[in-house]
This record gives sequence, C-alpha cells and structure tokens, in this order.
Amino acid sequence: MPNSATSKMSLLRALPSVDQLLRTEWATAVRSSVGAERITALARTVTEELRREIQTEALADPDAEQTPAHTREALLDEAVRRLDDAWKRDRLSGLRRVINATGVIVHTNLGRAPLSEAARSALVREAGGYCNVEYDVTTGTRGRRGARVEDLLIELTGAEDALVVNNCAAAALLILTVLAKDGETCAYINRIIASSDSLLHRHERKLPLSRTKLDLRFTKTRALACWPISVNMD
Repeated sequence: MPNSATSKMSLLRALPSVDQLLRTEWATAVRSSVGAERITALARTVTEELRREIQTEALADPDAEQTPAHTREALLDEAVRRLDDAWKRDRLSGLRRVINATGVIVHTNLGRAPLSEAARSALVREAGGYCNVEYDVTTGTRGRRGARVEDLLIELTGAEDALVVNNCAAAALLILTVLAKDGETCAYINRIIASSDSLLHRHERKLPLSRTKLDLRFTKTRALACWPISVNMD
C-alpha cells in the first residue's frame, strides 16, 4: 500500500492542466458564449481548488493508485463538473429577470419599481447616442446633472428648491446634516426589514457623518416600507 506522500504525488501528477480542461468538449462548447478569458480564469480556479484539496489531503486517498475514482480520467471529469458548476454560479451572479412574490411592490433588492414602457423607450432612445446629461445646450457650457427633474419637482411641490441625489441613504444624510446636526433623530424601521438585511449597520455607518444621534424605533407590521424621520429641533 503506498504511503500518503506517494498517493499525494500520484494525484498531483494525474491532475489535469488548465489547457487540458479548456480542450474538453464541454469547455469548447461554451467558450464562444462565456469568452476565452473568462472560461480560462474559471478553469484556473478549478484546477487550483483541486490542487489545494490534494495537498491538504481533502481529496487524497491512501489507496489512490488502486482506486478508479482517482484516475487521470476521473480527475478530468471532476474538473469539468466543477467548471460547469462555476460557470452556472457565474451566470447567476449577473442581473436577470425574477418574479417578485414578496408582497412588497417597491422592493429595493429587486430594483424598486419596474420602469414604464414610456420610460424604457426614452432610456433606449437617449442612451443609444450622446445626450446632454450634464451640458446646457442653451449656453454651450457645463450644466447641472439633475436640472430638469429638479425644476419639475419645484413646479410639482411648490418648494423653494429641490435636489436630486442617487439614493435614499444620500438623501437622509443630507437632510439630517441640515436639520438635525448635533441633535437627535428618531427612525421608525420595520423590525422584519431591519433584521433581514444589514440596514441598521448601513445607516449606523452613514448617520454619524451628519452628527446626529440615531434613536431606532421598531414597528410590528410590514406597513412601513420606508422609514420616516422625526427630527428633534430642540
């Protein structure tokens, strides 16, 4: 019976190379859709993973030379299987359509509300070429990125001014900086929403920047999809 060191060396010699893995029927079939560089990177990750397992004896067997599961062909099959799994995980990590069955219509994790057909058409039309994102065509100089929508918000709400930012966290930070600096803020947060994600940790990192003390108040229902802010002005 070969010793552990001999078994390990035997497995390492039988381990397929990245090139061998890329020349398999499976890798050849998906190369055009995945891309040569990406499939090579995945193959390298798989072979390194197998090599680590052999070196740490997670895949080693004292009877490796007598076990069909550790033959060169079997290791290649195992590498192809892992490469297929890696490719599937890679595909799932990108954006894809899903069904919203959560009961929350405006869901942050699912892209908020779907765009209307008119909004999608306008986006496709303008994004298909150059557009005046931050350029004032009347003066020929640099403009404000949110100028048009801010003007519409002022007209709609009757406010003195408006400012559009990237997300609700940025809006909360600006509001608290202006209204609650050195004061106290009461944030009413749904307990389920707060515990299902790192919402508390995200806001605990951001709110100190506004120099306001955060006082969390939890509700017992899912009715509050967002959290209104009560500012202590004393």
